[in-house]
Amino acid sequence: MKNTMLKPLKRFLLLWMAVPLLFSVTVYGADPVRIMPLGDSITLHLDTVNGGETDDSNRTGYRNHLWYMLNDANYRVDFVGSVDAGYAAPVPPFDTDNEGWSGNDVADIRDGVSGHATHPDHGGVYDLLKDQYDNGTATDIVLLHIGTNNVNSTGSQVSDVEGLLDEVNRYQTDYNPVKVILARIINAVTTNSDITAFNDDVELMAQARIDSGDDIVIVDMEDGAGIDYNTSTDMIDNDHPSDTGYEKMANLWYSALSSTLPIHHWDLNENGTTGPYVSYLNTDGTCAAGECPSPVTGQINGAQQFDGTKKVDVVNTTNFNWGKDSSYTIEFWMNTGARSSGGQNNNIMGRESGSTVGLSWFVGINNTDGQILYGLWDNAGNNITY
Repeated sequence: MKNTMLKPLKRFLLLWMAVPLLFSVTVYGADPVRIMPLGDSITLHLDTVNGGETDDSNRTGYRNHLWYMLNDANYRVDFVGSVDAGYAAPVPPFDTDNEGWSGNDVADIRDGVSGHATHPDHGGVYDLLKDQYDNGTATDIVLLHIGTNNVNSTGSQVSDVEGLLDEVNRYQTDYNPVKVILARIINAVTTNSDITAFNDDVELMAQARIDSGDDIVIVDMEDGAGIDYNTSTDMIDNDHPSDTGYEKMANLWYSALSSTLPIHHWDLNENGTTGPYVSYLNTDGTCAAGECPSPVTGQINGAQQFDGTKKVDVVNTTNFNWGKDSSYTIEFWMNTGARSSGGQNNNIMGRESGSTVGLSWFVGINNTDGQILYGLWDNAGNNITY
């Protein structure tokens, strides 16, 4: 979970270069971000349709609500996991893959289960993640809500949660970066002070790991999701949410994800000479005849070479408009040649208004000293920053 993975990438519109340059963005590119919902029966969901805990087809948890929210916002995501649950229940359908294991405590998720009288066998978190990696669907983000069965049976076990996170780090060292969005778990209809104590201990431990570089985000499901701990509203029994409670959980997961998932992103890895240049969202780039960059070998995978006359245009959308107080991140990998002559700055990426006056911005290189430049102009053509 070390901080080696994605940053929010927002609102690119136009890519163009005024120098010989190899350009490639390869953090996530056109592949979906793969999210593993991981936990116990609160992740899996009780099978309330059939009155028991036997039929996975009707178990949706928070996952269907979260899937709808992400897709409505045009995020490209893929839920991953070895459990297929919820495929018969909701309309419209959703991605039902997850790792929700009813009755499991933290140690079960950390180490796996084998030969238990009532709990199905499965590997520990390291193996669950590795299985997805081996299948070509390596997990990017884990949504972790775990600990209810610890508090209900054996008391607070924060050391087990730390061990689980150690296993995630071990997987990351061996295979692939993973961000963990870690929940302070929900409380119960009969308020349980041990749950709050467990959450406090887990949050303290997790914050120390964040301070040391672990890529963890903490979300407060206990109090921050707005769950009404009442069986007439947001709870179906003492420990499990009703559908309205699950929707509130999904809202909080979505809030955490929306500040993490890239908004617009191109890896410029195409082999063709005319595009399209596939976007993370529906903002593919194109180029006019004679203006397309040349595909070349990049530092990682492919890249595009621009020579000062080449550019890639991205579909127009208001998502690329922002103000002086907006928050966003622009990120790219490039390898430049010599800076241009004649005193002109080298524009690397930006937005053209389509007229001499209008909303525009660019990121580029100062021709004089080679330092990075950023410029932003408002709708009236006033320079906000340069």
